[in-house]
Amino acid sequence: MNKITKLGLTALAGSLAVASAANAGSYSASGSASIGLTSVSGSQASYDANAVTSGNGWSMGNSVTFSGSGDLDNGMSLSMSFELDQGAPDGNGPFDSHSLKLGMNEMGTLTFAGHGGSTVMSNWDDKTPTASEEAWDVGDNNAAAADDGGGNNSFFYTNTFGDSINVYASYTNQYAALGNESYSDWGVSYTGVEGLTVAYAEGENKQTAGSYDEQNTMWMTYAYGPVTVGYQVSESDVQGGNTSDADAVAYSASYAVSDDLSISYSVHEFEYGNTALVDQESSGMSASYTMGSISMTAAFNQTDNVAGETGADEEGYYISMAFAF
Repeated sequence: MNKITKLGLTALAGSLAVASAANAGSYSASGSASIGLTSVSGSQASYDANAVTSGNGWSMGNSVTFSGSGDLDNGMSLSMSFELDQGAPDGNGPFDSHSLKLGMNEMGTLTFAGHGGSTVMSNWDDKTPTASEEAWDVGDNNAAAADDGGGNNSFFYTNTFGDSINVYASYTNQYAALGNESYSDWGVSYTGVEGLTVAYAEGENKQTAGSYDEQNTMWMTYAYGPVTVGYQVSESDVQGGNTSDADAVAYSASYAVSDDLSISYSVHEFEYGNTALVDQESSGMSASYTMGSISMTAAFNQTDNVAGETGADEEGYYISMAFAF
């Protein structure tokens, strides 16, 4: 009888050990839902196909994100994330953003994004502070002069040196890049002064054969108490076609009225290399308010000379309520 009992306890201990090893990682799920209202009106000759014009454009967002992570025997960590999103045709819905991340301790972090990834230039298209949307957003205006060359099926690397220098790099192969060749970019930011962040990034995108688009951007933000200000300049230099060149300047200020309420004012100017076009100028105000898991945002923007067309003006607003669970 004692032998049987001992055998049973040994088997139970073994099964518990296996179960413990199989569940060494952590798993979580989070969800969100939102409802928004967009209205855009203007005098330009044509609108982007995705722009909501006149009237009321109601929209709804909903997604659930599943995440899992665990430690490897060599001390590194591995994590995975994927999002279920009904309105995600670009991600071959119902799956939307999904990625795999390898934490290599002092060697940094390497992420592969199957969908929903962001290159350095794309992530830094406009880093000036705002409570909601950028000044050029809401409508169908031109944004940063330098943005990206891909994002899906791409690699993203980041590392920190000395607690104040952050290095970033991304790579998208030719199959997934937006141009005719593989795309890569890099960036570096410095946070050694309290409240101050200064950053620079550049990349090269071969849009068509024999036409390289050299892009760069530089930005800074400074936070002092409840006030944060930011300034950014971006440039796109297309070899063999200076009429396609573009420059952008953005600056803004945000104010945290309280822990729950923030407001901001933003300005964005887009200058074309094509002298037949005039500068596009955008400005906007935005606000955000949070009540626990509920957040409300609003943006009111206007743009003069949309897409470089003289006298083509546009204005619009976006109001949203989001729920996190």
